[in-house]
Amino acid sequence: MHHVGGGRRAPTRPLRLRQGRQLPRTLNEGQVLALVEACEHLRDRFLLVLLVETGMRIGQALGLHHADFVSHRRELHIVPRSDNANGARAKTTEVTTIPISAGLVRLYTAYMFEEYGETDSDYVFVNLFAEPRGAPMRYQAVYRLVAALRARTGIEFSPHMFRHSLVIPPG
Repeated sequence: MHHVGGGRRAPTRPLRLRQGRQLPRTLNEGQVLALVEACEHLRDRFLLVLLVETGMRIGQALGLHHADFVSHRRELHIVPRSDNANGARAKTTEVTTIPISAGLVRLYTAYMFEEYGETDSDYVFVNLFAEPRGAPMRYQAVYRLVAALRARTGIEFSPHMFRHSLVIPPG
């Protein structure tokens, strides 16, 4: 390559090889099912099913308010908010509407009646089993859940992997 630079040393490499992009790690349906079944609470089960069915980011899920669920239309809205009390970020600048299954609506309803109950919060995902009760869940709580599920199942995963492991429910 001496002739390309006219005998002078190039400050950088004259030729750059493009590296292929690595595909994101995913979970198969069996792993997703094992993780969902390993959840001790409806809230956690609902969170995992929501992530895998919609492909949402964890920040988008933690920032959900009850008004963002339109159950009768089977859709939810990802609303970018800069003032989330839990620091959750949607990473989008516009409201996005996502269709959801009837099964996910039923899981949300069961969570609301069986665990959420009289909790006074606009947020869908709140602390129900740890202090401060009723406060919006934070990223740290999700990572504690992930650590517990890893220990119970032996499956190495991160919440972001659900985004790439989109499972479309039947019907």
